[in-house]
Amino acid sequence: MPCTARKADTVICGRTIPENQTLCGMHEAVKERAGPHKFALDQLKLRHKSERKTEDERIQPLLARLRALPANDPLRATMFDEYIAQSGAFNRRQSNERAALRREQLAEIERNGGVNPDQANIDRRAVRRTVREWLHFRGRIMRWPDINWDVQIGDYRRRIQDLINGNQLGAENNAELTQHLVFVAEDYRQLLQDARARRDPVAAAQRIAAGGLGGRRAQIQALGEAARQAAEARAAEANPNENMAAFARDRQNVHTTAAVKQVKHNINVIRQIFVPPEYRWNPKKISKTFKEIVYECDLTPKGNWQFASYYCNNAQIYELEEGIFGIMTDGVWQFIRDSEDKACLVKILKTELEDNIGMCAQGNLSRICNVLSGYLPGIGQSESISTILGREFPKLMDIQREADRFREGERILRENNVPEAEWEVWLDPLRA
Repeated sequence: MPCTARKADTVICGRTIPENQTLCGMHEAVKERAGPHKFALDQLKLRHKSERKTEDERIQPLLARLRALPANDPLRATMFDEYIAQSGAFNRRQSNERAALRREQLAEIERNGGVNPDQANIDRRAVRRTVREWLHFRGRIMRWPDINWDVQIGDYRRRIQDLINGNQLGAENNAELTQHLVFVAEDYRQLLQDARARRDPVAAAQRIAAGGLGGRRAQIQALGEAARQAAEARAAEANPNENMAAFARDRQNVHTTAAVKQVKHNINVIRQIFVPPEYRWNPKKISKTFKEIVYECDLTPKGNWQFASYYCNNAQIYELEEGIFGIMTDGVWQFIRDSEDKACLVKILKTELEDNIGMCAQGNLSRICNVLSGYLPGIGQSESISTILGREFPKLMDIQREADRFREGERILRENNVPEAEWEVWLDPLRA
């Protein structure tokens, strides 16, 4: 007897069913992993998907005739009503079938004394989601090692401990979560230790004494000689804005053509975010955006003063409309408020607002837009390497010791996958 279950492509399986089974071996395994109720619902969805494809093919001739009719043809309204009636009947039938299956499953659970046959599978999936959550935390910690993650990691571990203490997931799942807690503690400790080692000047001095950093610097200088000559040749005939060394030295590189173009691109992306009226920038009153950011970010006094001076200002930047800084901040904050990564994004926003102290209006606007880089599709993804490095390298000039500047510069170049042959072009401006 052939298996009547549907595969992921909605085609009926058709494999031979072994004795004493209702499905083929593959679909029996799928049913066991998902649970009987979820498996039945998934199979109904696959059947509906197949029916939808057939229905779309059936109704295409009607739509083609409808599109071919002139706009004022009275038959057009009749055919459109026919299309609406047929589509509505089809959608209602599928919706009723899904509701009927769900009612039947709920009734079965009630008959069994409240026991859900899928509960073990539901618990298992919950454990897997909880364990996978650490991978997201780990990636963020590695991306922003200078942020204090103790609160977020503490909350994560407490949630796991609450699941264990509640004893709702069974002994096997509790054992896995307990083991995961031990792993998280050790892995987090190792991540912090690695981050401290990268920032430790004593360890850096030891590496220099061992010849590691010095040898690499000599290699960079040798490999970068050709890149330097090529860059100087391009600078002699190209736009000075494209000279990488000058770009790195320029603390006002937000005014270059490439940087301005990127900021305007980011502005257009952020404009698409819906902002409720009470959160919108207004020259006559303070919005809820300003109040919530001041409260949530806990800025320093200087950071608060700088943020207020730009948000409450109706100045034009890049010849855009008045209050563009406030308008962009509104969009950024709405995205953060609704994001699953709100805690992380609030920390990033706080860092950007405090790093903005002393920067020009254009720099403040650029930094507020870049808060969503990596979170909102389209923000920061089209930045060139020169733009990224041009934003980061001027900050290194605030570091007093040349060796520390070089170490941070190398880290930035490595993280942005810049070929070592080009490193010297960027590192040279960092020399005292």
